[in-house]
Amino acid sequence: MLGMTLTLTVLALASIAALFLILAVFSANKCVASPDMLWQTITMIKIIVISDVHITSEGDTIIGLDPMMRFQLVLDAAVRDHPDAEIIVLLGDLTHHGTVDQYQRLYDALVNCPIHVIPMLGNHDKRDAFYSVF
Repeated sequence: MLGMTLTLTVLALASIAALFLILAVFSANKCVASPDMLWQTITMIKIIVISDVHITSEGDTIIGLDPMMRFQLVLDAAVRDHPDAEIIVLLGDLTHHGTVDQYQRLYDALVNCPIHVIPMLGNHDKRDAFYSVF
């Protein structure tokens, strides 16, 4: 449940890889004629992936652990040890119950992050509450 995963290698996830392939092609503003040409336009980047942070309301814990404290430790380590990362992909479950106060706590932890963060919702997350904060 609190399986925070910090992956600091090139991702093999097809959906994320496909997204960056598309971004590379469009950012290069070129029409790609062959797959070989496409690979020549791609630059290797560092992506940090953090998943299932399950942020709780202030004072709440899960199995005796404070998810916010644990997330802050992981985020601080990522920023400190990998300042050259281009992006952090924050996979859901972002919160434990999907409440506005939980998203506000997450937002407050991310607002000054020097690395661009892309949050992605999970099954514990609630879209309306998320959008009310982010």
